[in-house]
Amino acid sequence: MAEVAGGLTRQSERPIVPLGGGGQQNLRRGKGRHLHPASGTREAGVGARGRIAVSLEPPDRVRDLQRKLYRKAKQEPTFRFYLLYDKVYRADLLSHAWALVRANRGAPGVDGVTIAAVEAGGVAPFLARLAEELRTHTYRPDPVRRVLIPKRRGG
Repeated sequence: MAEVAGGLTRQSERPIVPLGGGGQQNLRRGKGRHLHPASGTREAGVGARGRIAVSLEPPDRVRDLQRKLYRKAKQEPTFRFYLLYDKVYRADLLSHAWALVRANRGAPGVDGVTIAAVEAGGVAPFLARLAEELRTHTYRPDPVRRVLIPKRRGG
């Protein structure tokens, strides 16, 4: 296999960035190229608009779980997945979810806890505490903030 830009060996390992343009990105309902490899003229991982293109391929164990669930759902469309809760607090799933939130520069939730605050206290203890609360069914999310929107005719 020939080596390509940035020491990567496969086309699929190169960063993928959205094409330019605003508004609706899926005008053709997923049919057509709306993503392209990051330009080789820029630094690897930096897109045309200066945004960092992050490749967050799930770890093998997470990907295996995703594939198994996908296959089961496709083979048996009427099957109901009643026992997925024990998968939610797996350390590898929580770590991957954290990586996605971090890469997306996730906004603070209703509780006001920022990514920086979690990192200051340590990501590993945060994820371990979250996993324990999920495992013991003691996790209680804060209520969603309610905002009333005034309307001309009431209601």
